[in-house]
Amino acid sequence: MLQIGQQIRTNVEKLVFQGKGLIRYEGWVIFVDDVAPSEEVVIQITAKKKSYFVGKLIEVVTPSPLRVVPLCPYFGTCGGCQLQHINYSAQIGVKQEWLQEALSHKVALSSQLTVLPAEKEWAYRRKVTLHFIWLEEEKRFQLGYYTKDNTTLLEIAVCPIFASLDDTIIVTARNFLSTLQGSVRMEGSLTILKMNGRYLLRFFFTPNLPKNAKSALHEAPQDIDIWMESPKVKMGIDKSEFLVDALGLKVYISPRVFLQNYPEQSLELYKKVMELVQEASSILDLYCGVGILTLLLAKEGRPVLGIESNKESIRLAKMSALVNGIESVRFMDEPVEKVLGPHLKTKKYQSWIVNPPREGMSKEMVALVLEFRPQQIVYVSCMPATLARDLALLQEVYLVDQGIAYDMFPQTTHLETVVSLRRKVTLSKSIENPIFRTKLEKKFTPYIEKKYKKPSL
Repeated sequence: MLQIGQQIRTNVEKLVFQGKGLIRYEGWVIFVDDVAPSEEVVIQITAKKKSYFVGKLIEVVTPSPLRVVPLCPYFGTCGGCQLQHINYSAQIGVKQEWLQEALSHKVALSSQLTVLPAEKEWAYRRKVTLHFIWLEEEKRFQLGYYTKDNTTLLEIAVCPIFASLDDTIIVTARNFLSTLQGSVRMEGSLTILKMNGRYLLRFFFTPNLPKNAKSALHEAPQDIDIWMESPKVKMGIDKSEFLVDALGLKVYISPRVFLQNYPEQSLELYKKVMELVQEASSILDLYCGVGILTLLLAKEGRPVLGIESNKESIRLAKMSALVNGIESVRFMDEPVEKVLGPHLKTKKYQSWIVNPPREGMSKEMVALVLEFRPQQIVYVSCMPATLARDLALLQEVYLVDQGIAYDMFPQTTHLETVVSLRRKVTLSKSIENPIFRTKLEKKFTPYIEKKYKKPSL
């Protein structure tokens, strides 16, 4: 029996989801960060879970040929990246394996889904969000990312997946924070957005703005745009929305809303979705965000309805429709489950684009799909495990006819997948059976009755 604190010398079998190394030792499974496939390592047991142990890397005895030196000085401590220690080609390989494993256990696939690599491995992110807290004893703000335990704040000066190592924007932000007079329990977040070679900094403080916020803004560097907010007050250069180009479309975006963080890869994804729905005469775009894809489709003259619960996102989407003169588009700022059904002529839409959060589709959303059964569903997913779960529930009615994955998150374990589902010509009679419907709901209910948890390893 393994003991906490025990050190062992062993071999890494492979990397599993979340980038952890899988080790089998004397009948036990052990998961360890920062190792590579086939390496001989010395690890120390740090925790025992219900069915496995957790360890930490002590020494790499025989390095894997896949191993490289991480570019980021905080790798291994910061919780943002998990794969910097293996080369990029190997990263694509393990993501391909994770995706195939997640889907093949539950879904009938006619062929393997390919993962499309990113052109840029570094400095690809459009924005980052850092956190800060006031250190009362030191009379200053600490700015950084949370570590792997999600509670400890790690002070940083660079983030190479956002900007080059010689970029000083995070130091500049930290220097600006040092001019502010904080107080006990003051904390907040900083969103840094890259736009056309210029940076935009949005500070959000709770519970209030620093007392000297106004004077500090007056003396801030002039080569960056800064504004500050609290729950009740806003000041500074409020660039809460501005235009960007997306495949010839002018689109309003904002640091206040969700955005795909890899601009170039996201455009490839949009083009793929447009290709998949090119035969549809009318389209529903569910969880549409700021409506980039919705507008690109409507620009072709087809009626498209975008639905998104975030009201700020829909406000920007409507502004984008106006500035582009697109009239065949509609937007609704409601939860998709609330809008579909009796309040909408849902059956007239041939293709549904579904792009839910990491939790995947809710039970209600699955039931709506099974009720209306559009001819085609294009499912855009950022989580292979919940994608596999939802596809397994839908395959009684739909066939997966094609799909592709996009690496929009180099150096991390995240992956964006696009799958096209076509309604079966001859449906199984079981889908009409109320007993089957009851069984389906019982199967799906446990996933939504508790908070989302990451898939077990």
